[in-house]
Amino acid sequence: MRDELSINETDEKTVITADRGYFSVENINQEGQGIELLIASGREGKEEPTEAKDGVYWLERFEYIKESDSWRCPSGRPLVREKKQKLNGRLLLRRYECLDCQGCSLRTYCLKSGEERRTLLVKKKQLIRAEMRARLKQPEKQAIYRKRKWVAEQVFGQIKGGLGFRELTMRGQDHARAQWLFACAVHNVMKAVRHISSLKKEGLASGNEVAMGTVHPLRAQTWLFLVSEHHHVLRPAS
Repeated sequence: MRDELSINETDEKTVITADRGYFSVENINQEGQGIELLIASGREGKEEPTEAKDGVYWLERFEYIKESDSWRCPSGRPLVREKKQKLNGRLLLRRYECLDCQGCSLRTYCLKSGEERRTLLVKKKQLIRAEMRARLKQPEKQAIYRKRKWVAEQVFGQIKGGLGFRELTMRGQDHARAQWLFACAVHNVMKAVRHISSLKKEGLASGNEVAMGTVHPLRAQTWLFLVSEHHHVLRPAS
């Protein structure tokens, strides 16, 4: 999975961003060894379904706080974990309970009939997914994730919309890979031609200067997107 996602390298670690199609416990568990994952659970700006059929908020409406191993309800009140974790030697589901639900304006949406305090019974897989959701709410992580819009998504849109390449017509992995790489190569060449043309119009470089590689490195920074031969990933060129 790591090899199939767009990668943004930072000074300290490699950050892998992925859309909701990769949001699974199996993928999240691949984090480690200098890899940080940012996987969205839904579309940016779109709220996930958060109410059950009986109208009570689902777990997704609550925010997990990893540092204190607690949750925060929609009204901002904490749910703390019970200390008892085993019954007859068997592990129990993690149980979190709100200390005080009195006077909460969201009681009708959060509590079932007859309940006085909201409790959450959380499985390990649910906890892993909740940690990722909480991470994506951090402003600095959101800024990194939004780079997908111009690192990968923009290129996919240009290939599909501009080149009209919306599906593979070759059969077999080798032939399909070759066709996809050819489409990406065409995209790269067109991008290079447009960039060189814009430099000439601005009087920043002549054709010979571009060919000889004497253009200022910051002005002639490549806009190409390279394609991995093994995983078909569009990456920003170095």
